[in-house]
Amino acid sequence: MIAAEAGERISALHARFLQALRIRGFDGEIAPDYASRTVLATGYFCRSQVKRFSDHILQHPLQALLAQLTASTPFSP
Repeated sequence: MIAAEAGERISALHARFLQALRIRGFDGEIAPDYASRTVLATGYFCRSQVKRFSDHILQHPLQALLAQLTASTPFSP
């Protein structure tokens, strides 16, 4: 119950922050959905703590780079 209430307060704070940005003319990308973001971490400890507490797996920047390189079309000779 307390976690849900804390989440609701954070969401309301986040909404007010986004509204303040818009009022001040910020035209950049504002997505309240954090799942649409790519988050990377260089340290093993950071990645393991995120996995432990949120069940998300953060990639090391080199893993993300390798994924991008292998997904791209190779040059033909």
